[in-house]
Amino acid sequence: MEAGDWINLAGLVIATGLAVKGLIEYRSSIAEKQRALRWQQAETAREIIEALRGNLHASAALKMLDWTGITYRKPDGTATAQITTAQRRFMLRIEGAIFDPEAERDAEFVRDCFDRLFEDCCLIEAYIASGLVKAEDLTAYFCHYMKLAAAPDEAVVLDRFARAYGYKAFFGFRDRMRRAGQA
Repeated sequence: MEAGDWINLAGLVIATGLAVKGLIEYRSSIAEKQRALRWQQAETAREIIEALRGNLHASAALKMLDWTGITYRKPDGTATAQITTAQRRFMLRIEGAIFDPEAERDAEFVRDCFDRLFEDCCLIEAYIASGLVKAEDLTAYFCHYMKLAAAPDEAVVLDRFARAYGYKAFFGFRDRMRRAGQA
């Protein structure tokens, strides 16, 4: 081999080494970006849960799914009367939804609570679909409540309410969380 061949060979070895080094750095960069994205998704899920917990209406709606016969604090600082499951279901009716202010003084509050919860669930479902957040990061908080919402007696009322007011994505969110809780 002549000197020029050795120089060409050395150049090829150096170029190959630099290319391999570049590929390794590129892969490392991608892995780092994936870790950062995953961390951001988990942080977003935490923020969603904290915002929902801090929202008077949405958190009350979740509590209403889990408890019966308790009072709730309204935005004006007053308390509701005790609201049973049967009363809540009746207040969420679609047919004949004209409320007697004396007999059903908390109906507007109950409906506002479920409006807010369904709005939030629809938004969260959109966030999951877009990849902004991962469903698995929300499951621990939501699966219990969504199993309650899917129970036959609840689903009859909640599904009618959600359909009447256009909360279609609620069904996907509820079913996603319920299935995740069964896994």
